[in-house]
Amino acid sequence: ENISENFSETFSLFSHTLAISLLPYTDIPIIPNKINQYMYFGKPIIGVFKGDARNILEQSKGSLLADETVESIKNAIIQMYNLSEDERKKLGANNLKFFEENLSTKRIVDDIEIKLNSLINR
Repeated sequence: ENISENFSETFSLFSHTLAISLLPYTDIPIIPNKINQYMYFGKPIIGVFKGDARNILEQSKGSLLADETVESIKNAIIQMYNLSEDERKKLGANNLKFFEENLSTKRIVDDIEIKLNSLINR
C-alpha cells in the first residue's frame, strides 16, 4: 500500500466532513499543529488560546476566539453556529490564505533562504 495515498484519502475525508474546528487549548508555550492543519484545509476555527497561537488566529481573520470560561466558549460556538454558510466559508478562506502566505513549507523555505543569503552576503 502507498502511504501517501492513504494520507491523501484520510485528509480529503477530513477536509470534507469537518465544518468547523474547536481548539480548546489555553496557555501553552507552542503553536499546536492543529492550527496549521485546519488552516490548510480552509476551516474556520474556534480557538481558546493565549500568546502566539492567539495572535496567529487574530491575524488570519478566520477564527472566533474565546476566553477560557465555559460561557465564552459557549458564546463562540453559538456565534459560529449563527453564521451563514457563506460567512463560515469566508472565515475558512481567510485561514487558507493566511496559511499559504505565512505558514506553508514554501514560505518557510523562502524565508530561510533569504536569511541565509543575508548572512552569506555580510
